[in-house]
Amino acid sequence: MSKKKLSPEDLSCQLKDHFGFIQNSCDLFDEGHGGEAKRIATSIRVLVHDTIVSHSLLEQLGYKLSLQFLSLAVPKKTRNLGPYWGLLDLSLPQRIYMPKLDQVAPRPMPFNNWWQEPVLKDGDQTLYTRRDLVLFLANKDGGAHVDPEIDEAYEKLTRKNHVGVEVAVAGKVIDWNANPVLPSVRQIGYEIMESLKVLSEWVG
Repeated sequence: MSKKKLSPEDLSCQLKDHFGFIQNSCDLFDEGHGGEAKRIATSIRVLVHDTIVSHSLLEQLGYKLSLQFLSLAVPKKTRNLGPYWGLLDLSLPQRIYMPKLDQVAPRPMPFNNWWQEPVLKDGDQTLYTRRDLVLFLANKDGGAHVDPEIDEAYEKLTRKNHVGVEVAVAGKVIDWNANPVLPSVRQIGYEIMESLKVLSEWVG
């Protein structure tokens, strides 16, 4: 079957669609539907992730390397050996992580710096980048695919409080097993939307 290259108009429609998907899923996430982070991860992958056989939408449009991506993470201090969750806050009453949204001053950076910036650390001192979190969720944990087996480190990170958070209220330690990946990806979705606002002619 013969193929025809997509026009700029086709690509712009795809960009508007995925911007809308992310916005809608972020709204639903904030209403309590945590699983929407999987949809956010999948659309982010479509927008920015390139492989040998697939080309991201922003790369096809010619914007990926010219755009400045906004990091809204609290920067990790090099010598800090304690827990680190740069995109998140803790909500004690609900015992969950919350995305920071616009609480941190944005730091514009090229895509690769943003994509590979460490934003989370587990109890084994393993650092996770935005790329790690988005692709884990999109490719393995229910976004576009569900792996029959799960990486042990990721399983501990998402299901067993392997970030190492300990919170005490009135002298009593709270059982904290919240998943930091879902709200981190929701925050990454917010960063993407803020970064793409400069493409107003595409995303409306």
